[in-house]
Amino acid sequence: MTYSNNTTILSVVKKIIRLILIISIISEMIFFPSWENFCGCIMTFICWYIFDHFFLLRAIILKYPFAFIMYTSMFFYRFLPLPATLLENKPITYGLQIPYMTFLFETLLFIVSSFAFRFSFSLNRKNNKLQKILLRIGFFKPLPSTVIWVLGCIGLLARLSSFAVGNVEYGDIGNKFTSGLIFLMYTPFCLFFPSLYTYQSQKLKNSKHNKALWAYFTIVTLLGIASNSRENMIIAIGTFILIGLLYQIKRNIHFSQISPAKILFMGIITYIGINNVSSK
Repeated sequence: MTYSNNTTILSVVKKIIRLILIISIISEMIFFPSWENFCGCIMTFICWYIFDHFFLLRAIILKYPFAFIMYTSMFFYRFLPLPATLLENKPITYGLQIPYMTFLFETLLFIVSSFAFRFSFSLNRKNNKLQKILLRIGFFKPLPSTVIWVLGCIGLLARLSSFAVGNVEYGDIGNKFTSGLIFLMYTPFCLFFPSLYTYQSQKLKNSKHNKALWAYFTIVTLLGIASNSRENMIIAIGTFILIGLLYQIKRNIHFSQISPAKILFMGIITYIGINNVSSK
């Protein structure tokens, strides 16, 4: 792959995904040639084509960021099994009882979901009464950084509490409520990208605040590792990468503006993430 000075981060992401797809399909057919695995490659290709040509677009990402992230998770649910199983030297059909039916219905579900997502673009939706009331009282205004830190600490305490409690049983309302607060510990991650959060082009000028953020990120990541759950191991890094990509796409940064150290860091994290997924 060659990159010019005008190459954007989004175009690089599209090329990388396409390259992974091509290498994975060729490898699958060389090392695990069978009709079942071929159908798995067809499912992966169809889902990639729909995602790449109709949804992995800057305008859609910026206008519907949260819906796009949910849709992206659906895509990777169907895309990652092919490269992930190959990393473990296993076919895409590994562990599947009825591969033909699985690939068929997963493809149909993705197509229907894509139609629904695309159809929602054409709806002329106006703010309802509840949205107008929330807008009037300032509900959508960015919270002060102090409040963000407090929310993060609440989530951090909930995570520590989950270690002491262990598995939460059905009917345990108190601990179920506490476990629902765990996701608040990822809230301070948005402070890494203040212009994305506050709609102002400002940077982290306070070095102490910057160091505190990185220290907090390290603690959250280590707690994920300590939880002995692969999902918790990668969710902190995955959340950071998603917000970071959204930030880069919003600013329309060219690939040449990103330092080699950041590119290497992202590559290592992606490799570790795929390895974790493949072992799940």
